[in-house]
Amino acid sequence: MFVREDLPKLELVWGAYKLGNQTVKQLNGAKSTAEGTGVKPPVVEFWEEQAVKLGVVNDTPSNAIWVGPGIIDVRQEMYNAQSYIRMQEDLQRKDQEVAELRAFINGAITLAKTF
Repeated sequence: MFVREDLPKLELVWGAYKLGNQTVKQLNGAKSTAEGTGVKPPVVEFWEEQAVKLGVVNDTPSNAIWVGPGIIDVRQEMYNAQSYIRMQEDLQRKDQEVAELRAFINGAITLAKTF
């Protein structure tokens, strides 16, 4: 099972605490589903899509891939974090937030590829 410390820290991004915890629950749920059924939920695809969405000017949570039943849905938390970054007026801080969220997403992708 994964724990929060397995993912990069989110210190600047709004809603980071909930996003981090929900992501760990999502990854653990997807891993359990894959081990129990032999069918891997599209969790890698979800996080790869989130990496692409970092550059999108506007978006809605429902446009993201749904990982599956019984697995924590983090689409709203990702939407909130990305919306906050899009509205950031301090460009230096915005760049830092994007870099932090990108590292987090890459960490989630790396963990999702382990099962």
